[in-house]
Amino acid sequence: AVAGVTTAAAFIPSSGQLGNKNLIINGAMTIAQRNTTLTAEGFACDRFEYLRSGKDEELTISQHVLTSSDTGPWEEGFRHSVHLQNGNQSNGAGSNDYTIIRYKVEAQDLASCGWNYNSATSYLTLSYWIRSSVSQSFPAYVRSHDGTARIYSWDTGTLSADTWTKITKTIPGDGNITINNDNGIGMLITFPGYWGGTWTDNGVTYEDWRAWGSGNERVKDYTTTWWTTDDATLELTGVQLEVGSHATPFEHRSFGDELRRCQRYYEKSYPYGTAPGTSGDTGRRGRRVCASATNQTVITNEQYQVRKRATPTVTTYSNNGDSGKVMLMDYGSTTVHANSSVYGSCDYGFEVSGSGTANAIAVFWEADAEL
Repeated sequence: AVAGVTTAAAFIPSSGQLGNKNLIINGAMTIAQRNTTLTAEGFACDRFEYLRSGKDEELTISQHVLTSSDTGPWEEGFRHSVHLQNGNQSNGAGSNDYTIIRYKVEAQDLASCGWNYNSATSYLTLSYWIRSSVSQSFPAYVRSHDGTARIYSWDTGTLSADTWTKITKTIPGDGNITINNDNGIGMLITFPGYWGGTWTDNGVTYEDWRAWGSGNERVKDYTTTWWTTDDATLELTGVQLEVGSHATPFEHRSFGDELRRCQRYYEKSYPYGTAPGTSGDTGRRGRRVCASATNQTVITNEQYQVRKRATPTVTTYSNNGDSGKVMLMDYGSTTVHANSSVYGSCDYGFEVSGSGTANAIAVFWEADAEL
């Protein structure tokens, strides 16, 4: 035996994965395939869905570029956040109002990650950076989906305005959780800006699993300050969910790696940085047939770069930005924006056709297989 004192600079975790440990895809908010800014429900940063109800003036969700003034996340290598800006909710905080950012973990990723989800001594740890322009707390929660759903909520504590704060929550297993080993929803992680009284209850106990129902049991009554402050902002970045009872340094991935992970759930034919439905010819796909004929059906086959989680919903566009269309060309002299027919769709591709006087077909598309 060796006597004395041992000094270590760091300790390597003895449980959980050392690589590919983060169950969250795009937790650094690096990828924004659809739009970097939108004023409707949907995705600015991939995999993080924005939802709202009861707004008087529309909110704006965007991928935000961080700078060296973003103390905390910047030093840890984060260069983007998902950024929510409030509108003017002139009628105040209604009981049915809400605005949330939500992430869905695929069930088979959770089932096989090494978390013994039915054991109270086995843990997941969720960590994330959050910043608000107003000082208040932002209670959040995770919810299982399969079987009888269960919910686990927590409070962030009161945040200082315009200051990045790192939140870490250790989540134990629970004997009543069910997680199927399939491509459905395994867990939902919800970061609210506001929940109206319809969905809250001051009887909620934080940091304890409980049954999920259709009533008001998400979190305690929500502070209304953010929701009633015109142009208030809320940001998230560095979201990591990992096996074990301690948060480890964030698992940064390359842009290409993160993009391919996101493309399992959403892919487009347009160049990165070009929103679907944009007019123009860059990025179009198609083929040419040997001869032109009147009212013939022209077909092209499209294959995805990444197999999808499930058969996606495919939306086609012509080069003028019209959805549900393809572009038919007759030796390049005539262009027709014809109705499209999509068939044979599966997780690796689809066929699309249009009918008219043409010898070539071109199409843009987006394929959505989000949970």
